[in-house]
Amino acid sequence: MITYMIEDPRTIGAGAHMLFMAKNLERIGDHCTNIAEFIYFQITGEYLMPHERPKAPNTGV
Repeated sequence: MITYMIEDPRTIGAGAHMLFMAKNLERIGDHCTNIAEFIYFQITGEYLMPHERPKAPNTGV
């Protein structure tokens, strides 16, 4: 995105918005993970260790 904005300064405004959107989507994902871990703890009474967290299969996308 930065390279795209450097190549055409007219895209700086839209590119900055896209960067902020990506950052905020990542924060939403982090919050969802925290909520899911809290719910897991509430149900099982055990903490879910980071190496035990289930991961989605790698789809290659």
